[in-house]
Amino acid sequence: MIYECGSETPLAVTYLNAAPNFMAVLTPPDQTEALVFASVLSGSGARYAAGQWVWWTDGLEASLFDQTLGEDAEPVLTCSEVINTP
Repeated sequence: MIYECGSETPLAVTYLNAAPNFMAVLTPPDQTEALVFASVLSGSGARYAAGQWVWWTDGLEASLFDQTLGEDAEPVLTCSEVINTP
């Protein structure tokens, strides 16, 4: 999946969904290596975590949070899925 996040470079996310394991692979800002995010409990949408990072999707919207900034911190990225329909 490709997401527009208000920056010049779109964010590419690969989802690996093979029950009971659900994962997302993406590269957080200012990082050079992709991280594997594992699914965690979510009240709505799908939530994935890797170290300090949380990737949360709900419909066509997604947000990346840095947990070191605090529980009530704003997302580092707020994104919208790019829909490529012919």
